[in-house]
Order: sequence, then structure tokens, then C-alpha cells
Amino acid sequence: MRIALFAGAMLLLVAGCTRARYVVEITPDGAGFQRRLTAWKESAGNPPKIEELPPQEVQRISEQYAGQSSFILDGKRTFAGPFQGATPQDVGGAGQLRQFESPLGSSWIYLERFRGSDDVETQLSRRREAADRLADLLSGWLVSELREQPEAEAVRRFVEGDLRRDLRNLGVYAWTHRAVTARDGAFELEFAWRAGQYLAERDYLSAADLPGLHRAMSQNDPRRAAELLQRIVVRKIGIPADQPVPRSLEFLRDPERVGESISKYLRATEEFQQRQAAWQRKQAEDPESAGNAPDPMELVGEPLGSLFFNLSLGSDQLDVRLKLPAEPFDTNGQWQGETGTVNWSRSLVDQDTLPVLVYAAWSVPDQDVQMGHFGRVVLRDQALAEYALWHGGLSEQEAGEWGKLLASLRPGPGLVPALKAFRFSTDPPANAQEEPAPSLADRARELILAGL
Repeated sequence: MRIALFAGAMLLLVAGCTRARYVVEITPDGAGFQRRLTAWKESAGNPPKIEELPPQEVQRISEQYAGQSSFILDGKRTFAGPFQGATPQDVGGAGQLRQFESPLGSSWIYLERFRGSDDVETQLSRRREAADRLADLLSGWLVSELREQPEAEAVRRFVEGDLRRDLRNLGVYAWTHRAVTARDGAFELEFAWRAGQYLAERDYLSAADLPGLHRAMSQNDPRRAAELLQRIVVRKIGIPADQPVPRSLEFLRDPERVGESISKYLRATEEFQQRQAAWQRKQAEDPESAGNAPDPMELVGEPLGSLFFNLSLGSDQLDVRLKLPAEPFDTNGQWQGETGTVNWSRSLVDQDTLPVLVYAAWSVPDQDVQMGHFGRVVLRDQALAEYALWHGGLSEQEAGEWGKLLASLRPGPGLVPALKAFRFSTDPPANAQEEPAPSLADRARELILAGL
């Protein structure tokens, strides 16, 4: 498995040579907000090579900004414009920035997703299908190679049973890792540790295998990797370590023979024959667009890539900066007090994975109003946010009745009794001889009294 992760990391380096960079800057402005997007293409180098976005991408983003003009500085194109409510689908996704007002202050919520897919069932189904496809190919290949050998049935049971299940589980591990990673930009090692523990518990790898595995990886030695593969198969079909390897499985020690054998098997499959025929037809019609002839190893590489290696391949980089007048009381970003911004840095993947999600919630109390009514600021942060939501749910009549109460409140001994005695005209009638009847004002009253 570590060899697979190493190969995936190498693929990541190759695929990540060129990527798009997006810097989103958001500044709330009353009930709306100003949004500024700077985007460019970046190629690997020291320093990185900066290129403009493709014209079709520029056109698509411009439409999101109502055709407002953009400008280029050092190859980086910037778009800007005012918005209210919904965020533009400039980077790809959906979101909103909403204000909730009240007489005691206001609260805001910013929530936006970027790319990805929320269709979890389809994503996991595709991974199960990839695991099953890979297991089917490996089973068919090994059974055809072993033919009537005594070990053929044990190998088939292992591949179609334990290996199929474990490929499914490791595929879900990989998807989960990508879905919950809080900081993108590097392939975190936790997945490798989890996968390693999973494989160790199921007798694929042991601590004694690590030195040989490390040597195979560090020296890029396929023969040692093949020897490890052979030991795994022998162990998994129940042959003790002190027993000789069956002659039928000797070929697994030879990476060249393994490659030739599986390539030969894959070429004979119906799926490859169909690909070959489709390529030949295209080659006859338009040789320049036909590309290279299909490679039979793609039949194995594609499901393997779907399970593990597409975690971050071809990822773009996203940075979001949200300018705020106050520190948020809830966010999954990083608050920078010196600049008054919440910052997010994420990688974006268009393949099957959960979207990148960023959010922040903050409140700004009306200090003068609260001081005038209560003698102090009693509602701020989450309490003010809940109060603003409560106030937004009042009818026009109820808002008028509550406004009259607030106008009458002043610091002093009569403040708390007046708050406790208030009831809306729409509340059930109070009965002094029974438990107090519930009131629509109860939650707002609790929030204010808690601040007093």
C-alpha cells in the first residue's frame, strides 16, 4: 500500500505542474457585500510562471460579474462587483452572505461551497464499482495464469473475498480522508497510517516487512516489491512462512513476467477489444485526433486511480479572505486579528469528493441602543445572532409590541420585572394559579436576562 501511495504522490507531482489559482476577497457592505476575484494559471518553477486564464474561462467569470470590466496585472486577472444574498458561481459552487437585523444589533452568516459534489451515495458507489472491477480483473488474471494448479481455487477465494472487501474499505478510507481534510495542499500522512494499520490487522503487512518495503521504495526496486507481493499472496492463502512457495506462484517474484502475464490477459478481455476496435475506427477516420493506441494496463490503472490516486490530482488552489468588523463567533477559517480577516486556504478538486465548504458567523451589537435600554451590552456574538433570528420571525404586530416594550426599558430596579411581565397579545392568557403559560417572548427574555 505504501508503494501505491508513493506512486500516487509521484503522479500528483506530475499532474500538479500547472494549476489555476483563485483569490477571493469579500467585504460585507450593509445588507450586501463586495466581492473581488483574482485568478491566474501557475506553472511550476522558481519563481512560478504566471499565465492568464483561458479566454473561455474569462468570459464565464465575467458573466458572473454582470459583464463588469476586469483588469490584468502581472498576468493575474481581477474581477470585482457588488452582490447581495447569493454568491456568484465564479470559482464554481454556490453560497450566500445574509444579514439578520434587529433593534439591538445585527448578525451575519457567510456560507459557500466550492466545486466537488454533495452526492455522497454516487461517489461511494463509484468507488465500490472500481474496487469490484479491480478485483474481477485480478481474479480473472490469476485464475487464467494458474489454470488447473492446486492453489488456483485458494487464490480465487482470496481475491474475490478478502481482497475485494478490503479494496472497498480502503477506497472508502481514501474518500473519507479527502472529504474531512481540514487543511489541503499536501497529502496528509494520517491516511497512510490508517491504511497501514488496516493492512497489518488483516495480515497483508507486518513490521518485519517494513525494511524491505522501504528499500523497494527508496531504490525504486520492482523486484523487491514483487517479492513482497508474492509473500502476501502466499500468506493469505494459508501457506505457513516456513513452507516453500508453491511452484505455481513462483512467477510472482518476477516483475517482468507479472507485467507480461497481466498485459496478455487484459488484451484478451472484451473491454479491451472494444477499446482497441474504437481506436482503430477513429485512426482510420482521423489519425491526428486518434491519439495513442490503448494500453491494456489502463484497465487496471483506471479503477486503481478511482480508488486512491484521484484524491488531489489536477487540484487548483483557492484562497478566501473575508473582511469583518468583528471576530466571528463560529468559523472553520483562521481569524487574523491584525488584518480583521478570516482566511481559508484550500485545494479544489473537480473529481468525486465533497465540496470545499467555508463558513463564518459574526455579530455586531448596537452598543448605544443596548446601553440605553440595559445599562450594558447584554447581547453579542451567538446570543445576538439567535436574538436577531428570533426578532426576524416576529409578525408586524408582534414586532410593534416588542418595540414598545424596548422603548420603555431603562436601567434600574424596574427593568427585570418589566421584562418578566411582558406577554404578546397573541400569547395564551396567563393564569396566576397555574404554571406560567409559554410565551413567544420567552427565548428573547432568557437571552437578555442572561446578559444582565
